[in-house]
Order: sequence, then C-alpha cells, then structure tokens
Amino acid sequence: MTSTKCKIEIPNQLPESGVSRVQFKSWKEGMIVYLKQNKDYHPFLSGGMYEKWKPAEDDPNRIVELAATEEPKEDQENAATEASRTSLLSKRRRDLDTLLSIIARKVDQYDFDEVLNSSTSINSIWAMIELVYDIGRKGVHFLELGKIKFEQGDSPVKFYKKIYHHFMDNLYKAGDIVAYKGSQMTEDEKLSPTLLNFILYYTIESIDSRLLKKIKDRWGHILDNDKCLHDIKDIILKAIPDLLTKLETKDVEANSVNSSHQLAAFTSRGGGRGFRGGSGRGATNQRPWTGRRSGKFCRLCLITVYFINLINID
Repeated sequence: MTSTKCKIEIPNQLPESGVSRVQFKSWKEGMIVYLKQNKDYHPFLSGGMYEKWKPAEDDPNRIVELAATEEPKEDQENAATEASRTSLLSKRRRDLDTLLSIIARKVDQYDFDEVLNSSTSINSIWAMIELVYDIGRKGVHFLELGKIKFEQGDSPVKFYKKIYHHFMDNLYKAGDIVAYKGSQMTEDEKLSPTLLNFILYYTIESIDSRLLKKIKDRWGHILDNDKCLHDIKDIILKAIPDLLTKLETKDVEANSVNSSHQLAAFTSRGGGRGFRGGSGRGATNQRPWTGRRSGKFCRLCLITVYFINLINID
C-alpha cells in the first residue's frame, strides 16, 4: 500500500490594498502551515526557542547567541565544542534569513523591507500587515462591526459567519491587558453562551428587525431554561430567506390594498382635487364630469388617474 503526501502550496502574494480581516486570516494560516513543513523554521514560530530576534537594523545577525535550552549535537569526543556551537548558531541565523525572505516575497512589495529588516518576531510581522490594511484586532477596530452589512441576495449563514469571526478576532488573548479591570488575561478569552446568543440576535436584527417577531412567534415556545437562541441557530438561519419572502409579500399586499382604497376615495370625489365636481380648488357647481354618456370613466382615464394617484402617494 502506497501513501501519497499532499503538497502544501505557499499562499499568493498579498495585493497593495483591499485585504479584509478574513482574507488576511486565511493567508496567515496558510503561510504558517507552509512554514511548518520545514522543521528548520519551527524555532522561529510562536512558542519556539527563537520566537523573538533583533531587527537587522540593530544587529545584522538578529540572533545574538544560542538559546539556553539548546545544545549542539555531541562531536566525536562526546563534548560540545565551541566550533559546533558557532556552527549551530550560524545555521539558526541562515534559517531565520530564509524564513523572512519567504514571507517578504509574499507580502506587498512596499512591505518587503519592513519584514526583512524591521521585524522582531513572527507576530510583529502579522501586526505590521494588519496595520497596513487597517484590519487590526484590538481597540478601535472593534467598531468595524458597523461596516458589516447585509445586502439583498446575501446568504444569512455567510453573514452570520462574518459577524461571528469579527467577535472571534476581537477576543482577548493570554497576556492582554484589560484596562477597566486593571488586570492581565491569564488565558485566552472564550465565547460565552450569552455572547453567542447576542451574535445570532445581532445577525437577525441586522438583516431585518421585523424577523425578530416572526422568530419569536414561531420558535419562542421552545426557548426556555434548557434551550437558548443559539441552540436553534441553524434552523433560524435556514428559515430566514423564506421569512423575508413572506415579509416582502405582505408589504406588497398591504401597498396594493392601500392603493385600491386611495383610488376608490379618489374616484368617489369625482376625480379628485381640481377636477370638475371635486371638492378642491377649481371645483364648480357644474355637474361632475362623467366621461362618456355611459356615466363612467373611460378605461384610459381611469388608468391615468390611478397612476397619478400612486405617484402622489409615493
């Protein structure tokens, strides 16, 4: 039995502009997976022995000395010599140069130099890219939630995912400072059940606030202490297109009925304001105009009056 290995492709080069938070996240994860295929790059990724280094502007070598936890393989005399330590340090420096070169060739050309010469860690590179495309995770970037809009024809599921990932990207990480508490996070923040409920609620309300009543009428009876809104997320998101169609149909019917009532009131006044027999300006004591001798509007006149009335209503 033969086994085949899946070839991991390096991500495409980032464009000069127009990269969203979701697109960058996908690119970043793809780059990390690609780099992990080579064990020589592991020490420079998050959590590695050399996850931080000096910028080339300050020290061309970047790595000053071997990590305290790393020892070169024993030589023939079963002892690590200064030569073997120097050789290993040189290798680490070359590996870091290669890793930075790989990433630098896949960012925008104007960010090449910053990756190659100014970076101090893999995370500093990601932060620099987020700054360039204004897609940062913290602070003012949370307000970008307001830019996520539901457009006609969008999938409710995909719209929910956009909002969900916005919250996920803004969760606090271990080590982050929570200023209002005056404390530091000891572990990564998790999405709570209440926040998951709110994300779904916000999604529904953002699509069409009238959906909330529809959903409450249809599923409100099953929401209790043991079942929350998020528990029926998939059911609700799947039903939203049908609920929107029904809301639009109801609006059309209501407008049609309203227009019919307006037309009936308009014609009952003898043609409305300004027509002979009307009650408005220009009305006379003459017998109301009745069109042909049949005593009714001709079809063309009736249609014309009807559409004039619609325009006035709008």
